[in-house]
Amino acid sequence: MSDPTPLVSGREPTAHTDPIHPEEAPYFRREAPGVLSALPAAEEPTTPLGRSLARVRRIVFGRPLGSEADLTERLPKWKALPVFSSDILSSVAYATQAMLYTLLGVGTVAFGW
Repeated sequence: MSDPTPLVSGREPTAHTDPIHPEEAPYFRREAPGVLSALPAAEEPTTPLGRSLARVRRIVFGRPLGSEADLTERLPKWKALPVFSSDILSSVAYATQAMLYTLLGVGTVAFGW
């Protein structure tokens, strides 16, 4: 069955307007032509188990940040360096381990040859 809302062509070949159906209206807000923003209702779970888990997650971690707040939330360098440097060090350790596994395989073949 075809969609009752037709797409309208824009100036560019790939440009079109995204129709918002009435059943989707509580979940999205049109920010600008061709730009939709999800409302908090779009992220809410619909099952009882999902709602319970979301409630527990909200109690443990707090309310999630909105899209607008993400841009203003930054870590100062004195906090970011100790938090993210451990990730870099562990990545270096994994790379060394991967190289040793490769050398182990090649060395075993060369030893047998």
